[in-house]
Amino acid sequence: MNQGTFYARTMSKMYEEVEKMKTVCQKIALAITALSMVFVAETAFAQGPEGPEQPARPPKGEFIQKMVDELDLTEQQVQQITKNKQESDQQNKLLREKMKQARDAIRTELIKDTTNEKALKRLANELKTVQAEMVDQHIKSLLEVKKILTPEQFKQFNEKMEQKRGKFSQFRGKMQERWNERSKPCPEQE
Repeated sequence: MNQGTFYARTMSKMYEEVEKMKTVCQKIALAITALSMVFVAETAFAQGPEGPEQPARPPKGEFIQKMVDELDLTEQQVQQITKNKQESDQQNKLLREKMKQARDAIRTELIKDTTNEKALKRLANELKTVQAEMVDQHIKSLLEVKKILTPEQFKQFNEKMEQKRGKFSQFRGKMQERWNERSKPCPEQE
């Protein structure tokens, strides 16, 4: 095998690997986006008091207010969920920044003229670690919400979240259809 053929095959394999990695990264990004949206919806019950005389109330938004009303939360529950959300938001902000840094590092490595496969795998593992931390944080927050709510309230909470997930899935499906339509190759002009 001559050097040109070897180079062409190597480049072809590298291109295939990069394409596979792009697909995996896109799937990961989609999963993270979905998890983030679900997490925000599930934990965003309250922001805290707007003034010293006002009781803790949920942030603006029909959905959240509806959840508070339908679950008939006590003032103490609203305060506990507010505290949980604030702590969770701080953790999520840090994790999102770590996620951004990991993705940027992967992009930087991919666009180099000579990609270091070991470095790329190490960076991918770092990204996976941050994603796992995000899942752990999400579960921790949900467990805290479960402790705060009564069993009946948590059951209702889950039902509402399932409805919300269903609507999100429909939206995501429509967006995927639009993407597929735009991604179709143009018909050859005769």
